[in-house]
Amino acid sequence: MRALLERTTPKTFFWMAFGVIVTGLGNALLRLSTMGTDPYGCMNLGISNHVPLTYGTVQALVGLLFFIPVLICYRHSIGFGTLANMLGLAYISDFFIFVSQNMGYTPDNLSENLPARIVLMIVGIVFMAFGLALYMEADLGVASFDSLAPMIEMWTKGKIKFSIARIIGDVSCMVIGFILGAIVGPATIIIAFGLGPMVAFFRGLIQKNDNK
Repeated sequence: MRALLERTTPKTFFWMAFGVIVTGLGNALLRLSTMGTDPYGCMNLGISNHVPLTYGTVQALVGLLFFIPVLICYRHSIGFGTLANMLGLAYISDFFIFVSQNMGYTPDNLSENLPARIVLMIVGIVFMAFGLALYMEADLGVASFDSLAPMIEMWTKGKIKFSIARIIGDVSCMVIGFILGAIVGPATIIIAFGLGPMVAFFRGLIQKNDNK
């Protein structure tokens, strides 16, 4: 706890909060594109299709379920960023969807405009990668779902590597989301297999800028 408080400065807290907001905006753009979202979001959107709860509430509740093993076994990964991502990101996405709907932009209205949907998908993926890079560089904790892969690597004593565990987690979320009626589209595939390198690219730019 002391180490977390020592890392928490106005600058790191701002980057963490801004990163979560940008990630939530990226998620909303992907939802508007109807070309798929990130695998974890895909699963939660699928669940929200079958319960009387918003996407934001479903993601918060699922995040709390994942939070239990993290709290028991991997608590050093918990911080302000964990709570902001787990409890705030999907509600931020819901907020931007609400704003876009009030402006007259809905998935139904955009369904016949393929160029606009492609642009929304590309911008949404870039925003998600940049937002995640910001919140990860702040080093104030990671989302509970993002802690599962390193936990699996730790539990198996390295027999299941982080990269394999992450792919297994993402693919499992995609399958569950698809079964529950969520859209699994090109954005879902791109994010599942390409988000990591994009986040690493933006983290490199952020670090380079900080070192100037």
